[in-house]
Amino acid sequence: MSRAVSHMPPMRRRSLPVVMLLTGAMTMGAIAAAGAGGVRINATASMPRGLWPVQAGEPIERGAVVAICPPDRADIRQAARRGYIPAGGCTGGYEPLVKPIAARRGPGDGHARRGCRGRPPRGEQQAARQGRRPAARCTHWNANAVLRALPGCRALFILRHPCGQIASAMTGAAQRRLATAPSGRLSGYDEAATMEYAARHGVDASGFHALPEAARQAWNWRAFNEPTLAELGALPNVRLVRYEDLCADPDTVARSLFFFLGLSWHRQTADFIARSTHYQGVADYFSVFRSTSEVAGQWRRRMPADAQKAVRSVVLDSPLAGYWNDLVR
Repeated sequence: MSRAVSHMPPMRRRSLPVVMLLTGAMTMGAIAAAGAGGVRINATASMPRGLWPVQAGEPIERGAVVAICPPDRADIRQAARRGYIPAGGCTGGYEPLVKPIAARRGPGDGHARRGCRGRPPRGEQQAARQGRRPAARCTHWNANAVLRALPGCRALFILRHPCGQIASAMTGAAQRRLATAPSGRLSGYDEAATMEYAARHGVDASGFHALPEAARQAWNWRAFNEPTLAELGALPNVRLVRYEDLCADPDTVARSLFFFLGLSWHRQTADFIARSTHYQGVADYFSVFRSTSEVAGQWRRRMPADAQKAVRSVVLDSPLAGYWNDLVR
């Protein structure tokens, strides 16, 4: 069993739950660097998707959840080509798999990197007693109530340029890499809530349905991000991160985020960021390894000009437009 997770030294601060709030459809190498810092990203469907904290040196016992690298052989390569195994940092370019141990050949003395169970423990005190740092990746979810109730929780809110986020989501839907509703819309698209929000800003139902798809997605971007950031922005345990800043300088930004989250920084984390953010090979839609300097702005070349114009027509009046110079009137 190859081991994909490196041991992360104990935190110097009190153990804290970590919540990651992602509004975009894609994660990137700088975020996945958490894998080198004690958090494993699971993108496969066999176990709950999201971030799993890991522990080193745990005995391999029945029922334990471990992260393993699949062997580089024909059936695994075929599964990867069909999209069953995402790209990652294992030999062969595969994502480590998070699996429970069903049985063992013998008593032995093997050890593996062990993750937490499928859901985080109840409450911060129990988490601290168990020595765990629960982590959750949350997409399109306002965690305001949770973060107010658990002030010891640390949250990152990653905000991406609306054109970049919408272009990524539409590409994922076109490639059938993201779930879609029978209407063809992305499954995370809440049309009723989006229409209600647009109506409060002067766009009635008939006007909304007359908009091109990119403009409707832009209203969806506003309907979630504006009220969510208005609530979260005042909380001291929330850090707003621009996706573009993370792509432009992943090492510096990641260091500051690790410090905010109370996570230790070490050489393996820095090495993983360097390798995963300067990748020159072919990147899949969900690839962790990619060239982040190219990722953030590739929508400018690939997104049709009329779709970019439609998005801008909606977001230019957004209070969030000031985060990007090209959206300021």
